[in-house]
Amino acid sequence: MSKKDKYIEKTIEWAKKTGYESIKANLEGFETPSQFQRAQDEVTFTPDITAVKGNKKCYFEVVMKDLEENSGVSKLRLLSELAKMKGGELFVMAPTGHMRFTRDLVESRNIQATVMRI
Repeated sequence: MSKKDKYIEKTIEWAKKTGYESIKANLEGFETPSQFQRAQDEVTFTPDITAVKGNKKCYFEVVMKDLEENSGVSKLRLLSELAKMKGGELFVMAPTGHMRFTRDLVESRNIQATVMRI
């Protein structure tokens, strides 16, 4: 299990406690969220976690300092747009020690997301 997998598990626990349902995760033992493919270069993105609360579909992405700059930012932008289209929200989950990096990344790239500490 990777370090990121542990944070995905923590995020799933948080989502359950907060009332999210239909949780899908890019983690062994869970149904995998739908993948999305970017048309111009056919790069595929899979959200870390998707969940529903009320009628809102939300996306959860764990971001750490070792994030690949270009593909990571593209994935966050895509998930932010999808969340907006579905009336939901993108939650960018930042482990302790990665919060400043994550907040700076989201702000500097103008990504609509709620940054949460896990």
